[in-house]
Amino acid sequence: MKRRERMLRGLDQEIRDHIEMATQDNIDRGMSPEEAHYAAVRKFGNVTRVQEDARAVWSFTWFENALQDVRFGLRKLRKSPGFTIVAVLTLALGIGANTAIFHLIDAVRLRSLPVRDPQSLVSLQIKGGNHGFGINAGDESLLTYPLWEQIRDHQTSLSGAFAWESWDFNVGLGAQKKSVIGLWVSGEMFRSLGILPEKGRFLTTEDDRAGCGTPGVVLSYAFWRTQFGSDESIVGQKLIVDSHPIEIIGVAPAKFTGLEIGKAFDIAVPFCSGPALNSKDTNLSRREFFWVLVMGHLKSGVTLAHASAELETLSRGMIEATVPSGYSEDALKTYHDFRLTTLPAGGGISNLRQSYSASLWLLLGITGLVLLIACANIANLMLVRSSVRGREMAVRLALGASYWRLATQMITESLLLAGTGAALGLVLAKVFSHTLISLIRTEGDRLQLDLSLDWRVLLFVSAVAITTSVVFGLAPAFESLRKEPVDALKSGGPKTGSRQSHAFQRVLVVSQIAISLVLLVGAFLFVLSFWNLTKVDPGFRQDGVLIAYMGFDKMGVTPEHYDDTARQLLAQIRSIPLVESAATSTHLPSTAVGLLALTWVVFKASQNFLGSVRVICGLCKFRWPQAAISTIAIPRPLRVSPSSANPSSTNSSAPMIQSAKLSAPRPSRTIPPLSTKSSASQKTPSTPACVKKRRQPKPMRPPRNFPPLVRTQPF
Repeated sequence: MKRRERMLRGLDQEIRDHIEMATQDNIDRGMSPEEAHYAAVRKFGNVTRVQEDARAVWSFTWFENALQDVRFGLRKLRKSPGFTIVAVLTLALGIGANTAIFHLIDAVRLRSLPVRDPQSLVSLQIKGGNHGFGINAGDESLLTYPLWEQIRDHQTSLSGAFAWESWDFNVGLGAQKKSVIGLWVSGEMFRSLGILPEKGRFLTTEDDRAGCGTPGVVLSYAFWRTQFGSDESIVGQKLIVDSHPIEIIGVAPAKFTGLEIGKAFDIAVPFCSGPALNSKDTNLSRREFFWVLVMGHLKSGVTLAHASAELETLSRGMIEATVPSGYSEDALKTYHDFRLTTLPAGGGISNLRQSYSASLWLLLGITGLVLLIACANIANLMLVRSSVRGREMAVRLALGASYWRLATQMITESLLLAGTGAALGLVLAKVFSHTLISLIRTEGDRLQLDLSLDWRVLLFVSAVAITTSVVFGLAPAFESLRKEPVDALKSGGPKTGSRQSHAFQRVLVVSQIAISLVLLVGAFLFVLSFWNLTKVDPGFRQDGVLIAYMGFDKMGVTPEHYDDTARQLLAQIRSIPLVESAATSTHLPSTAVGLLALTWVVFKASQNFLGSVRVICGLCKFRWPQAAISTIAIPRPLRVSPSSANPSSTNSSAPMIQSAKLSAPRPSRTIPPLSTKSSASQKTPSTPACVKKRRQPKPMRPPRNFPPLVRTQPF
C-alpha cells in the first residue's frame, strides 16, 4: 500500500510539473500568468482521466472498482434498513426452499458412495427382472445365493465381486433386546469397497466359509458410538445377535453407512453365519429364494457393455446349474430364459429414487416458481428505489460516468442482497430438509440421508444467488439508465407515478399474479387428489380391523411349538365376547390401501417368517397391560428372514408362500408409513372392539392364559 501511495504521489507531482512547464512556456510567449495556466490545463486535458489511465497500467482497476462498489452498496443498504430486511428475508425463504429440495435430490440421486472408485461400481441383476418367479425378499433385482456362487466362480470382468443383503436382527437379551438393521455380507465386500476400519478389522473371505459358525460381527460407526459410547476396547467383546454371542471384530468408518441409500446398517455378519444363528436356515442352498444383491468393480479397461455381454454369455450355464425343483415346465421355461446384466451402482442401491425422485423434481420446479415470484417482488421494490435515485444517476452520467459503470454498481448492490439472502437461505435449507425427512420418517422406517453440504449444493446456491441478483438487478438498472440525463435533471421530467415509467412494473405484477394462480390451482388439484385417495374403496372393510405381529421368542416358545401356540392364541382371541372373528394369514392385504390410514399391528415370531402369526381380528382398538406388540400405521409386506423359506418347516403357512409365489418386499423399499399416534393420548385404556361392535357395557379383560405381550400403540 505504501508503494502504491508513493507511485500516486509521484504521478501527481509529475502532472503538476508538466502543467507548470507548459504554463512557463505560455508566459514566455507573452501570456499573462492566469491565461498561461488555463491554456496549459486545457492542452493537458482531463487530469482525473489521466490519473485513472495511469492507475489502470499500474494496478487492477477492476478490483478497486469492485471494492468501491461493495462499500457504496453497503452504505446504500444500511441507509434503507426496511427495504434491506424485507429483500433479504424474501430471498432467504425462496433460496432456502430451493436449496432444501436440491439437497434431498443430491442425497438421493447425485451423490456417490464413499467407496473406492464408485464410478466403476456395478450391480448384477436379471435383465428385465425375474417376473415374480419363486420367493422374493424384495424387488425383482435380487438373486439367489446359489446363483451368486456361480457368478463368483465364473465371471472375469469384475474385480472383487461381492454379495450382500439388508436384514433385521435382534441384539441383546431380555428387556434389553432390540431390533437393529443388519447386513448379510460376503467376505469380499469390505475389501472390494476399499474402505478402512475405524477399529479392528473387517470380515474377509477366510471368515465367510461354509460351516464357519459365528466368526465375528462388524459394527457401524453410529451403532458403536450410540450403543457403546465409543468404547475404545470394543474389539474382542461379545454382542448377542439373535440369542447367540458373537465376537466384535471391527468398527466401520463414520462415512460408510451401507450401500442402500436412506437406510444405514448397524451390524454386519457373514452369510455363512445363517445356519449358526438359526439351525433351520436353508437360504444358502435354496434355488427359488431371491434375496441377495450382487455388486462389484469393473476391472481396468473393461466397459459396462463388455461386462454385460460376458455375463449374458455365461448366464445360460449359470442358470442351468441353479434350476430349482418343484416347479412346472412353464415356470421353469421362464427361469431358463433369465439372463444376467450389469447396471451402474456408484450411487448405491435405493428404492427412494423410484419412490421420490419425480416428486422431488416437481417440488424443485414449484419452489423455483416461488423464487421467481420473490425476484419479481424485489425487482418492483428496486424499481421504486431507482425512480427515487433518477437524479443521482443523471448527475453521475453528466460528470462523465459510463452507463456500464453505473449498471455494474447497481448489479453489485443486487449481488449483496442475493449473497446475504443465500447465506441465510443455507441455514434455512438445513432446517427445511431435516423437516421434510422427519415428515416421511416413521418408527418402522428409519430413513437416514447424508445431508452434509457438498460442492454440488454450494454450487447450486451460488448459481441461484447470481441468477436471482441478475434477474431483479438488471431491470431497475436498465430502467434508470434508459432516461436521458437532461430529462431526469429537469424539474418537469417524468413523474414517479407516470404510466411510462411504471410500464415494466405492471408487467412484473401481471406475471406474479399469473404464476401465483398457477401455483394455487396446482395446490388445489393436489389436495383434491389426496382427498380422492382417502376415499378409494379397497374392496374390503377397513374399520375395526387390527393385524398383530407377535414375537414368540420373547414368550419362550420354541420353533416346533409355533403352530400349536398360534392355534391356541387364535382360539383365545375368538373367545373374547367383543371379537366377531379372527384368522391367521401368511400375507397382509394389498399394500395399495396403505394410504387409507388403517391401523395394523403385527405379532412377530422372532426372525422366522413362516413361524410368524398374523392375527386378523375384528378390533379397532387394542390394548392389554404389558402387551408385547408394536404398531405400524400402514399395512406393509414383511420381509423374509434367513429362516423364512425353510421347506422342512411344519408351519401350515409355508405352502401358501411357495405355491402363490408372492413377493415380500423389504420395509425399506416400500412407501414409508404414516406416523402413529401414541396410546398415551387416550384418556382411558382402550379395550378390544370387534369389526361389528356388540354393545357390551363392561370392558373385557384379557384372557387369563393369554401370553404376555409388549406395548401396543393404536393408530
